[in-house]
Amino acid sequence: MKLMPALKASFSVCALGAVLTASAQAEELLKPFLAAPDQQGDIRAVGDQFKKQLKDSGFSVVGDYVPYAKTRVLAVTSDALKRAAGKADRGGCGAVMRVSLAEEGESVQVSCTNPRYLAAAYHLGD
Repeated sequence: MKLMPALKASFSVCALGAVLTASAQAEELLKPFLAAPDQQGDIRAVGDQFKKQLKDSGFSVVGDYVPYAKTRVLAVTSDALKRAAGKADRGGCGAVMRVSLAEEGESVQVSCTNPRYLAAAYHLGD
């Protein structure tokens, strides 16, 4: 008899998974990160170039750190991100985006958090 509640719970989880899968396929599948084309150069120069481009585009770089060798992370925000974040209960999680750089051989791989994904995840609306 103890098996029945476990089976019911398992069925509920499977049903929920099917609903979420169908929902994700009906809408555009959002990915948490976006990748930029690989960049040539060393990680310091590429990171500095991205910092300048971000600042020129209206972003503020609020963090810049090296968590371990051959990596670099830039934390950036903008007035638009802060406005959107201020409208939601969990908005603080969407106020800052990360730009990650990883040196791989002769190139640097660059990715960033997807603002559309953050908006959906934290119910930001914008």
